[in-house]
Amino acid sequence: MSYHSKKRLHGSGSGFWKRVRTMLQRWAGKQPTVGLALGGGGCGGLAHVGVLEVFRRENIPVAAIAGSSMGAIVAAAYTLNPDYSETQLIDVLNEMSAPSPSI
Repeated sequence: MSYHSKKRLHGSGSGFWKRVRTMLQRWAGKQPTVGLALGGGGCGGLAHVGVLEVFRRENIPVAAIAGSSMGAIVAAAYTLNPDYSETQLIDVLNEMSAPSPSI
């Protein structure tokens, strides 16, 4: 690889760093966006509830949330009402997992 090819690859002379600087200046002073991916497992799901409670208490907004298995159930319950307290969210999870009455 020639010297000029390496120089182009690293962005020198192409305005790369100018674009990076502009992007960082645009982000300066703005709150970062948080997206959560919640994993599966019953105990893991309860741990997710605790993490979401801390985010709520610290006023950290969650812009996107997804999950698999128990994480998906916690994500769905959180999506219904992000202002649930930890105990309210656990109550919703218990209602979701209760067997439905037979007809």
